[in-house]
Amino acid sequence: ANAQLVQFGVTGDVAFDRSVAKHLDGGNPTQPDKGWSAGVKIKVSSPLGIGVDVGAKFAREDRNYIWGKLDNVPTADDLNNGGGNGQLSTESGGIKGKVSFLSVPINLRYDLKLPAVKRIVIPFAFTGPEFCYTFDGFSKKNLSDYVKERKNNWNYNLGFGVILARHIEVSYVYSIRMTKPLGLRDSDDFAEVRSRYKSGRNKVGLTIYF
Repeated sequence: ANAQLVQFGVTGDVAFDRSVAKHLDGGNPTQPDKGWSAGVKIKVSSPLGIGVDVGAKFAREDRNYIWGKLDNVPTADDLNNGGGNGQLSTESGGIKGKVSFLSVPINLRYDLKLPAVKRIVIPFAFTGPEFCYTFDGFSKKNLSDYVKERKNNWNYNLGFGVILARHIEVSYVYSIRMTKPLGLRDSDDFAEVRSRYKSGRNKVGLTIYF
């Protein structure tokens, strides 16, 4: 295949999200979710610039959630959940942990190949679904009656970027969660957690094509 139409490379991205949680201890909000991924990618394009790209990446996210009666500072009993074992109360508490998963984004893309500058810079835009399979979740402690982690999840991605010298691709991605990584008991106590599902994730990506 023509090297200009089919390209294979290594890819990765970092995610950054603002914190939307209220103050849990009267002064410190929860940290925003962070994440990164790394893997491989194949891009197929046509002479007109329309094409697709598919990736397979190992991904890791730091997830931080709080819930409950956040207008008041939780007591020691709230945080200890009986017996001082360090587990959080389901009335006023939270969960956090690192989650590892396989990410497979599939994008329809358009590369704007302007004749005068296509050897130097090619702007592009893309959109498509992303399948995520969780294989190493966080510990839910004693929350199995309230929180259920889901293995299979879907996101929808929108993004744009530039290809430099035909081999270096820099992109921005806005990722919308189509499914919820956590299944939650139907309760107003989890309103803050649900609010995070409604907001998208921001990612900056880099791909090096061979």
